[in-house]
Amino acid sequence: MSARTKDIKVYNPVFDLIRGLASMLIFICHMKPMLYAMMGLNVKSYYPYAPLDALAFFSVEIFFAISGALLGPILYNHFKKDDIRKNLSIFVKRRWYRTFPSYYLGIIVFAISYYLAGSDIPDIWPLYLIFMQYSFESGLHFFGTSWSLAVEEVFYVVFPLGVFLIWYFWRKPAGAFLTTLICIIVFSFLTRCLAMQDFYHWDDEIRRLTFLRLDAIAFGALIGIFYKN
Repeated sequence: MSARTKDIKVYNPVFDLIRGLASMLIFICHMKPMLYAMMGLNVKSYYPYAPLDALAFFSVEIFFAISGALLGPILYNHFKKDDIRKNLSIFVKRRWYRTFPSYYLGIIVFAISYYLAGSDIPDIWPLYLIFMQYSFESGLHFFGTSWSLAVEEVFYVVFPLGVFLIWYFWRKPAGAFLTTLICIIVFSFLTRCLAMQDFYHWDDEIRRLTFLRLDAIAFGALIGIFYKN
């Protein structure tokens, strides 16, 4: 099976252009300490509301939305077919084959570098293996950039399971699909409302918590479905 499956009817280069620009902005943001040092600026004094941080934040949001807009219609078509269990299994396996090898390799390389630098690997390291490291706390420095991938992988496990459960009792694939998306959006919104008592620790306590961010992909999936139809 090729990387571009038969479900992708029309290739749109605009998506790759947007993702490329977003990737560049995120890369520049992660290079911020070096850039500020070259300009003779104090990194900490510019951190809270730095323009680069704002650009990187919106770039990650773009990634989430595009992911939902691209994969949402594919999932939607899978659930409209007869053998839902088989189609769900195919989608999940394709997703895992593309992300797991590079992700686990990244964990190994990062863990070795962390150990050689004299830093302690957190006790919750097994949660990294199942993308649950940022489900309960996000103030982790070990492999910190993995939070966004955790949001993606958890969504593409929780969401199909939710659709399958609703479909099992309702037997309307399209209705189950849209109902699950709406439930995820409402759930993430309400949990953020409960957690958002102040913005002092917003970056650690809200932005990177997995279950508080699932709606970003859900909104993209809704847009993708209505766009395709």
